[in-house]
Amino acid sequence: MTNLSECVRYSQSEIEQITKALERYAFEVQERETIAGQTITYWIEDFEKLQLDCGEVIRMIEETAKKDKYGKTKFADFLNEDSTYIDHYLVNQLAYKRFLQALKNMNMTYEDYENKCLEITRQRQELADKKLLELPKEKRLLQIQNYKEKK
Repeated sequence: MTNLSECVRYSQSEIEQITKALERYAFEVQERETIAGQTITYWIEDFEKLQLDCGEVIRMIEETAKKDKYGKTKFADFLNEDSTYIDHYLVNQLAYKRFLQALKNMNMTYEDYENKCLEITRQRQELADKKLLELPKEKRLLQIQNYKEKK
């Protein structure tokens, strides 16, 4: 199991090399596609989390350039299913950590978040009930019948 602190960290030089490789790939291979700078930053972070060294990342980008490609480039396009292992537990752990940090940034506790979700759900249910009651009787009965049939 990989620990979060064990993720590879690229030097500034390596980040520049990977960025140039991605930009070259997008421009030459993907017929002048532009990949947003923020997207490149996220992809580099994801390569780090996968513990791929700079040379391996550049090799993966170059190999991807040889494949038939349709549509916009996605991060998954660079991954070879046979040789790339993704620790889904680690990915979920990182996502949960980011979620908790986002709550903290909004000065919310997890309990506040749950209460807000319940409040939104109640509001939506009340609005749906109100709209249902505003319908003519025939349409209201039809809606109720359709709901019962779905269950």
